[in-house]
Amino acid sequence: GTVTGVQTCALPILRRSRISRYVSPSVASLLARGGTDTLEQAPHWMHAACVFLDLQGFSGMVEGDEQALTEVHGRVRGVMDALARAVFEQQGMVVDFTGDGLFAAFGVPAEQQGHVAAAVRTALAMRAVAPASRIGIDAGRCLFGPMGARQHAKLGLFGTVVNRASRMEALGRPERLQA
Repeated sequence: GTVTGVQTCALPILRRSRISRYVSPSVASLLARGGTDTLEQAPHWMHAACVFLDLQGFSGMVEGDEQALTEVHGRVRGVMDALARAVFEQQGMVVDFTGDGLFAAFGVPAEQQGHVAAAVRTALAMRAVAPASRIGIDAGRCLFGPMGARQHAKLGLFGTVVNRASRMEALGRPERLQA
């Protein structure tokens, strides 16, 4: 009766709230609807826009200074909070954080109309948050799904579009968006 109905409605919300700290809101919603079976599906082709960002100047601040590392980590985390908000506001997915870098994708885990425009809007918002950062963007078809080892995987993207966006960020200049 009523208890079963409340449990049925509350379970997806509870699942989403517990896992939303570790995955993007779009992935949390997907997992709440489909359960962990979602993670076991084979990667599939999707149209996606990838954004890579690297904050500039943080690595040199911490080399050889453990005290500075703790302070810089706190500053980087604050910036990453703002960058992740920018991604989530455009219904994007934070695929990964790597030190002072971020990889975000749009158009996954579910199709998203205007995902390329959302990626560009996010990159511009990121530029406002972190003006001294390199940003690379590319869009196209790629595989989306579990990536990594069978024993340890995460939802991610694989393909030329990912590689190109990453290379554009790595080779780019902080004052320009590389697309």
